[in-house]
This record gives sequence, C-alpha cells and structure tokens, in this order.
Amino acid sequence: MTKRRTVKTRDQDWSTFAQILQNLIEATPGALGAVLVDCLGEAVDYAGVIEAFDIKVAGAHIQLEFRKANEGLAAAFGPVRQLTVRASSRSYVARDLADGYMVVVVMGRCAGFGISPRAIAQAEWDLRTEAGWAIPAGEERWVHARVEANPADRRRPKRVYLEDAWHEVQVIGSLVGLGRGERGYRVRTDSGAEITLVRERLGKWFADTVLEEAKRSTINTGKPSS
Repeated sequence: MTKRRTVKTRDQDWSTFAQILQNLIEATPGALGAVLVDCLGEAVDYAGVIEAFDIKVAGAHIQLEFRKANEGLAAAFGPVRQLTVRASSRSYVARDLADGYMVVVVMGRCAGFGISPRAIAQAEWDLRTEAGWAIPAGEERWVHARVEANPADRRRPKRVYLEDAWHEVQVIGSLVGLGRGERGYRVRTDSGAEITLVRERLGKWFADTVLEEAKRSTINTGKPSS
C-alpha cells in the first residue's frame, strides 16, 4: 500500500475532499500538493507534502491566473478547461470544475506537463460526485486499477483486482493512438465482463468506467476468484 504523504500539521480535519486530492497526488509523479478552491480563491480542502499555507496561497494565485486566461481566450477558443503554468522552481496545473470551483495541483519544476490526464479526470469525477455537482454529458472517466502484469511482459496485464479478489484477464485487443510510453488493452475477465485497461508510462494502471460494471458482474456470477 502506498504510504500517505501529507503535510506535517493540518489546520482542518481530514475529509473526503482531502482524500480525493491525496489520491490525485499519489497518481501524479512530481506532485507536491493539491487544493480545491472556490470562485474567490479560498481553499475548501487540500493535501500534500508542502506547508498548508503554501498550498493555499498557490491555489489562490493560480485561480486568478486561470480567470485571466479564460477571459482572454474564451471568446476566440471557448472556455478554458485546464491551465498549466511553468515557473522557475515549480509548475502548476489548474482544472476548472463547476460553479467557479477548481482544483490546483502544485508540482516540482518541469513536472507540469507530465500530469496524468486520467488521474485528473478521475479526481474531477470524484470531486463533482462528492460535492453534488452535475457530471457533464460525455465526461471521460477513468479509475485507478490494481493490475498484475504478465511476467513475460510487464506492460501486458495478467490479472485485475475486483471486489477483494484477483481475476484472470484475457487480452482481446490492443488500443492505438495513446500517448508516448503508454499501452492499452481491451480485456475480458473470468466473469465475462470486458474492461479497457491503460498502463501509463510510469507504470500506473487505469480502467475505464466499465470497471464498475465488471465489479457488479463478478458479484452476480458468484464465480470463485483466481
């Protein structure tokens, strides 16, 4: 299990929002902190290894830069959904959510362009769900998946963890058009459910929304785990 990396002293209780932000940090190499801010730049909650004050100030400042970018570009290109800022010592990624809220990720120098689009999409979905915000139609959803790779090819899945048990998978197809260093597969579990699995370049595995259906399918079939 990944050891939780958190600030030494928090100035508010740990919440579901904080856990969602922590999950995003742990899925993002180079991430130092993440904060959910409102339309005024006030921090709702945060997580990370840098001081709480620094995370909150970064969130407020990047929120202002995001608004400026949106005002300048929206008329010509449409609303800005995500902004990456590279500075001399740190990078920042801001993702617009709903009702003026956004999540800001504080990253190490030059790490901003390496943020996982699937990890931040998962965080957005989870934050929207927890806050009761509507999920936009067609919104992409990915969830972190526990996958055991094939010993002969570490980039190819052998088993996936569903409902407290490991299940063998059969690869039935490969995905094309993924990012550099990524591998994607369409697989069928031993329960008969089909899942799309993607291994990102740093070894993190993600599954599409069918993972939830696969879990239900595994439960309903009553098949023993492998």
